[in-house]
Amino acid sequence: MIIEHRDSFDVKKWMGMALGFKGKILGLFPFGPKMVQKTAMGGLEQFLQKRNLGPGDFPNGRD
Repeated sequence: MIIEHRDSFDVKKWMGMALGFKGKILGLFPFGPKMVQKTAMGGLEQFLQKRNLGPGDFPNGRD
């Protein structure tokens, strides 16, 4: 059983691969990666809300 998993990656590099030239340019500025993170968190929150899930529904109880 997997209790906890942490992963990391280079957001700037990912932006360049996923979004091409525009992603590479946006990755040069602090607001670029923050914008990607905000969008991803919004998608995760929508996913959890649709399924009526919250922090107590996960083994480690994190927000």
